[in-house]
Amino acid sequence: MSEPLAMILTALASGAAAVAKDTGGAAVKDTYNGLKSLIKKKFGGNAMAEGTLDQHAEDAETWEKPLQKALASEGADSDNAILEAAQKLMDQLSGERQPGQTNITIKNSPGAMGQVTGNVTQNFGK
Repeated sequence: MSEPLAMILTALASGAAAVAKDTGGAAVKDTYNGLKSLIKKKFGGNAMAEGTLDQHAEDAETWEKPLQKALASEGADSDNAILEAAQKLMDQLSGERQPGQTNITIKNSPGAMGQVTGNVTQNFGK
């Protein structure tokens, strides 16, 4: 699977999960629906491909391979508008703060540099 195709599928699955759990907010929902609209337009009225897209929103694991095939056959992985919308959605989802998540920025510290993604445990005191 190509990297652009993987990004589209990940954005769709992550967007669907965020919308279903109502954790993404209005911007995520709008971007997700916009991405789906662009893909449906790319499918050009192909009811089977559109149905696969809709089913993927309900069960991403089961419908990933059929949707991957439909996206690839229509050239969605080389459509700049679709790729930009998928990237925008991924950026929005990675920027959304989840319950229990804290973002910390350290500036002007001689020993701190780079970016950490994932879990970090810090113990202060004894």
